[in-house]
Amino acid sequence: MQIHPDHLYADHDVAAFCGVSVHSVRRWRANRTGPQYVRIGERKIRYRGADVLHWADGLPTGNVIENHRA
Repeated sequence: MQIHPDHLYADHDVAAFCGVSVHSVRRWRANRTGPQYVRIGERKIRYRGADVLHWADGLPTGNVIENHRA
């Protein structure tokens, strides 16, 4: 999937772009670790393409070792 900077995207679009589940995108939003979003009305959440691309550009590259609780 390709993200265009001037479009708005739903959770499932961001998930497809990142290759993760919609649950992961929603968890990122709840933890404030994902891309910035906009709220449309009371219930709709959308992501600006430019914000998704900016966020993705800031992710670490290469081999990343994550800390997991045992």
